Amino acid sequence: MDLYIAEKPSLARTLAEHLSAGQKMETKQGFISGQGWIMTWCFGHLYELYNADEYSGEWGSPWRVSTLPIIPLTFKYRAIEKSKNQLNIVNSLCAKATRIYNASDADRSGQFLCDLVIQHSSFKGPVFRVWPDDLSPQGLKKVFSKIKPNSEYRSLSLSEQCRAHADWLVGINFTRLFTCIAQEKGFQGTLSLGRVQTVAFALVYNRCIEIENFKSLAHFGLEVSFLAENGRYSAEWQIPEEITDEQGYCIDRRKVEHVDALIRSGQGIVKDVKVEDKSEAAPLPFSLSKLQTFCSQKWGYSAKQVLNACQYLYEDLKALTYPRTDCSYLSEGDFKDASEIANVVEIATTIDFKTLPFNFKVKPRCYNDAKTTAHTGIVPTSCVPDFSKYDSLTLKDKKSKAIGDKDVLINIYNAVAVRFVAQFMPKHEFKSTSIITGVKGYEFKSKGKIVTTIGWKSLLKEADGTEKENTLPIITKGESVSIKDSKVTDKKTRPPEYFTEGLLIAALSNISKYVDDPKIRQKLRESDGIGTEATRADIIERIKKVGYIRVDGKKLLITALGRDVFPFFPAYFKTPTMTAIWESALQGIAEGRLDHNAFERNLVSWTETQINKLKDSPPDINVNIDDKFLCEKCKSPLIRKMGKFGSFWPCTNRECGNAYKDFKMGPLYPLKGDGNACSECIKNGRSGVMRTRIMKENREKGLPAKTFLGCDQFPNCKHAEW
Repeated sequence: MDLYIAEKPSLARTLAEHLSAGQKMETKQGFISGQGWIMTWCFGHLYELYNADEYSGEWGSPWRVSTLPIIPLTFKYRAIEKSKNQLNIVNSLCAKATRIYNASDADRSGQFLCDLVIQHSSFKGPVFRVWPDDLSPQGLKKVFSKIKPNSEYRSLSLSEQCRAHADWLVGINFTRLFTCIAQEKGFQGTLSLGRVQTVAFALVYNRCIEIENFKSLAHFGLEVSFLAENGRYSAEWQIPEEITDEQGYCIDRRKVEHVDALIRSGQGIVKDVKVEDKSEAAPLPFSLSKLQTFCSQKWGYSAKQVLNACQYLYEDLKALTYPRTDCSYLSEGDFKDASEIANVVEIATTIDFKTLPFNFKVKPRCYNDAKTTAHTGIVPTSCVPDFSKYDSLTLKDKKSKAIGDKDVLINIYNAVAVRFVAQFMPKHEFKSTSIITGVKGYEFKSKGKIVTTIGWKSLLKEADGTEKENTLPIITKGESVSIKDSKVTDKKTRPPEYFTEGLLIAALSNISKYVDDPKIRQKLRESDGIGTEATRADIIERIKKVGYIRVDGKKLLITALGRDVFPFFPAYFKTPTMTAIWESALQGIAEGRLDHNAFERNLVSWTETQINKLKDSPPDINVNIDDKFLCEKCKSPLIRKMGKFGSFWPCTNRECGNAYKDFKMGPLYPLKGDGNACSECIKNGRSGVMRTRIMKENREKGLPAKTFLGCDQFPNCKHAEW
């Protein structure tokens, strides 16, 4: 019997339907059976690393600095309690199998989680790998035609194992150490550190501080309007270095005014004219990080929301290819499916295929085997998305998927579809013109652009008013021009922009820009940044949840807690250097170039050394506990954090465990009457109790958010007290 193990039930059903090829199959508890095969599934991870206290009692609660560092002799895994029933089913099927197919998600995490299940089972036979990166009917034919021995993916699995061990060691040891030191000073919360999350936090922290300390600098320029034989054009004075500051600005208005007065009576001579024919190809298909950045800037979607939506479009609607990808290129062999996918896009979107200049017979640059990785770019499949399927979900299911409304799915699908079909449009072609005009020894520069072929920009939104064309007349070198007008321009330097989730994702995937060391910068350029496409969204959620940053509109801002603790974190956590070296090593392990055992030995040695140094010379952590909001139960301070379903206010006293919902940036304390019996229920013989509720803001009707008391038997009882 052939046994297939998928990562999740939804993926298992899709693969089983393909295997059955229309023949009878039977669904039982925990698996689906067909002719000669069985398809079972995990619920994501079925195993997890031991907690520290499971290795030794002294590593349990309460946390103590004296027990650090915590270094297990061997890392151990145990079954996840809530998934034990399914694990027992999978193990019993493994015992009966003659061959096993690892059909988990097409990434290193999926590879490792299924390998763990097989390793902990009694199975000793051959194992193969199904790589499900396209769940459309056509895509699955290719998936099952390219099955390989699972051993070919061992390095990928070991890389994920090393990542898990590294994050466990760093998270356990440094979080406990800093938490214990802070609690000795009266802090009652937890200070979380991680090799990637703290770097992400550092980026936000440094940007916020940079903006707070920014002082706008007034500087000045000179714009001149010239009249040539064939028309008028404007130019900007190229200010000489001798009258500018270190940043290249002229901060003395009188000097600009002096030049303005001098040139008004002069005549201009065209000193140089450069005209270059240029072209731009359409931007490549999306990788996950680029899609998250795009959606954040355009709609304000969170990184996690975009990932969840893509996963739904991939798994449930079969409308997109595998989303957790770091690649923007496509396999050359997939070009033959381009026309079929375009037909689907025409049905599923409002793109006007009749009037736009598509050419699906010529292979565009995005099809390049030399530039694909284990994955390819995110593109539509041959399945038309049925968005009404999302409408049929229960409110509970929609909430658990954390996508938002159906428009999120439609917007993301359209963005991916438009980017894909744009590959088959002509290049955007233009003439780039540069003119240098001289007046009384001063030079003025004009830059312009004449579009000759709009190409793909007629489809993508980048062409819709975001680019101002400065059209220049035809001018020849040596031509004499007159001055029609001039004006001194008042300018101010502007601070950098706040990080949004999209910009932070982009920063993590292009982290080399934030590194000064040229060797490390080059190493980072050769990698894909820090974190992975699959984990960066979770990293951002984590630093929101632990209370270091908060979201204000689209902006990411540091909280009071984040401001207090950041200065005390070790320097190696605040820069990408350390984790960049680790990511490079993990990539080397995945490619079979580096020994995973050597990596883990070095990791253990480094952790021991750094923890012991910090124990010998502990940081003087001083967390100012904001007591603006106190717990009604124990009177300890409350701290605002991000949870799975939004902000909330947990008590900093870990023994208390009380928490409050968030309402207008404060805790939602129970209203007077909370807990009283419902008067309507008493009349009708029911046992309803009045609870504090929130009525959401209704912008269309101009109604603000407000609180009220509502019966906990809703919708059977709709009694409310305002």
